Amino acid sequence: IKMREYARTHHKSTKVLVGVMSLATRKSIEQLALEVPVMWPDGTWNCQNWILDLLTRMHRAGIISQRRWEEVVGAAHNGQEQLSYGNIVP
Repeated sequence: IKMREYARTHHKSTKVLVGVMSLATRKSIEQLALEVPVMWPDGTWNCQNWILDLLTRMHRAGIISQRRWEEVVGAAHNGQEQLSYGNIVP
């Protein structure tokens, strides 16, 4: 199997909308992202864990609400491609 064909048939990515945000909020998210450790994939950790860690940090920082965190994480786990934008703290 060619690598491109394998990736297309075996890997699924999902686009989940977190919200509309100000530049200041985006910069806060970027700073949080810099603090999330990157581990070597070992069968128990992968890039999805990194995203979940970042979303959790965003929630703890008050950037997204508990409800929004649950919607985004749930949509990602369920493979949903569309969510309403909701509001992000400016």
